[in-house]
Amino acid sequence: MRRVPGFYELLEARADPNHPNHAQVREWLDDYDPDLIDELPIKYALGRLASRRNAAKARINKGA
Repeated sequence: MRRVPGFYELLEARADPNHPNHAQVREWLDDYDPDLIDELPIKYALGRLASRRNAAKARINKGA
């Protein structure tokens, strides 16, 4: 798995109240919760990808 530079360190600081940057990170992240996932935008994006794939497949099959 590729790591996003600084992201995991940010999450560690957010989770550890004893981390020197904890308060600053909590303020900066506001109400961001890495444990919550908004599924709706993901479903829409996957639906768009599936539609494009199906349209391309239909064009290919039409020409065959």
